[in-house]
Amino acid sequence: MLYFGRSPWMLQAVFALRQAVFVEEQHIPTEWEFDEKDQTCPYFLWHDGNTPIATIRYQFSTPNTLQPDRFCVAKAFRHQG
Repeated sequence: MLYFGRSPWMLQAVFALRQAVFVEEQHIPTEWEFDEKDQTCPYFLWHDGNTPIATIRYQFSTPNTLQPDRFCVAKAFRHQG
């Protein structure tokens, strides 16, 4: 299931996934991974049942253009095509 937006339950899943992938796996400092854009940018979040699979933070660079960043996929779901 694909969700998008900034609802509280969704942000909790997004931040937990980013923490696991970027901070814990890739050893990116927390202060580099989480920034002021997290307060306003919306997200796409893919779920498999209750399990977050992947997320992308995005913003609009123009009214018709999305600029994605902070894309990550949970380790257990990578390399599956």
